[in-house]
Amino acid sequence: MSSARRWSVRLTPAPTPHLASILALLSATPCVAYLARAVGEALRHRVGGRPEPQDRSHFLDAAGRHVLKPDLVHYLPSPHDGVQRPAVVVDAKFKTRPERDDLYRMTAYCVRLGLGEGHLVYASGSEGVVEVPVGEGRLRIFRHVVDLSRPWRELAVAVGSLAASVDARTARGT
Repeated sequence: MSSARRWSVRLTPAPTPHLASILALLSATPCVAYLARAVGEALRHRVGGRPEPQDRSHFLDAAGRHVLKPDLVHYLPSPHDGVQRPAVVVDAKFKTRPERDDLYRMTAYCVRLGLGEGHLVYASGSEGVVEVPVGEGRLRIFRHVVDLSRPWRELAVAVGSLAASVDARTARGT
C-alpha cells in the first residue's frame, strides 16, 4: 500500500470542526513528511530538479553546529553552471495561524539558502504574504493553506495547486 493510500485512510473519519487540530496532535510528523514528499514530487514533475524532503544539509552557523530543518528544499540547476542550488523552501505548520517563530524560522531558511521567498503551509486559515526587510531588499514569506479534512483525492489536487503556485512564483523570480 502506498504512503498516499495509508494517508487517505487516516483522513476518512467523519468531519469534525477540529479535525485538522486533532490530526496535527496525533500525526504531525507523518503529515509533514507526506506534504513534503508530495509537494516535492509535484514540483519535480512540473519543473524538474531534485526535491529534498527533510533536508538537513544546511546550517545556521558557519561552524555547522546549528542545523536548519526545513520540511522541503527543492533544488534546480543554475543557468550559469548547471550546479543544483536551492530554489524553493517549504515548511509545514499544522496549526491555524502563523506565529512569530514560524516567520523567524522561515527568514533564517531563506537568508541562509539565498532565496528571496519562502513558503509556509498551514492546515487551516487564510492565505497571505508577509514582507520582511532584509538588508537592502525584501524577503517574501507566503502563507498557503492545505485543508487536511479533505478527502484524499481533493487533498492531492490541493497539493498540486500548491506546487503550481510555488512554481509560478519561482519561474517569475518573484
